[in-house]
Amino acid sequence: MRNLTLFSAMFFTFVFLCGCEYSVPAGKPGLPLDNALMGIWEKIPDNEKDKDKIKILVLKYSDTEYLAVYSNDTDALYFRGYPIKIGDMNAVQIQWVGTNKGPLEDKDRKYHIISANLKNNTLEIKILNNSLISKDIKSQEELKNKILQNIKNPELFRDPGIF
Repeated sequence: MRNLTLFSAMFFTFVFLCGCEYSVPAGKPGLPLDNALMGIWEKIPDNEKDKDKIKILVLKYSDTEYLAVYSNDTDALYFRGYPIKIGDMNAVQIQWVGTNKGPLEDKDRKYHIISANLKNNTLEIKILNNSLISKDIKSQEELKNKILQNIKNPELFRDPGIF
C-alpha cells in the first residue's frame, strides 16, 4: 500500500508538470540534442512540506532522442523525448512510454510538449498550457497551428517545475 501511495503522489506530481496530454505529436525527431539537458536533475521543493525526492534522469537515446526517467525513491516513469521547433520556438516533445512496472499500451502513450530552460545550473520545465491549446486536438497540423497562433503569448507554457 505504501508503494501505491508513493507512486500515486509521484504520478500526481508528474500530472502537475506534464498534465496536458495530446494524442498526436507536434513534431518528429530530427533536431540535434542539447547536451546541457543531460544528467540527473533533482526537483527543488516547492515548500518545506515537499519531502519527496523527485529526480529526472535525462540520457542520450540516439543523436536526436532523449530517454528520460522521472522518479522518486521507489517508482519511475519513462519517456522518450526530442527537440522540436515550431516557428521560432524551441521545445521538447515527450512521450510517456512506461513505468518501472512495465511498458504502457500504445493507446496510453500520450504526447506532451514542454519548455526546458537552463540558467545558472537550474533547469526550469514548463508544460504547454491546455487553456490555450486544447488537448482535444486530433492532428499534428492543427496542433502546430494553434501553437503558432499563441506563440507570443507569455502564458503559452505554465506550471514551472524547478530542478
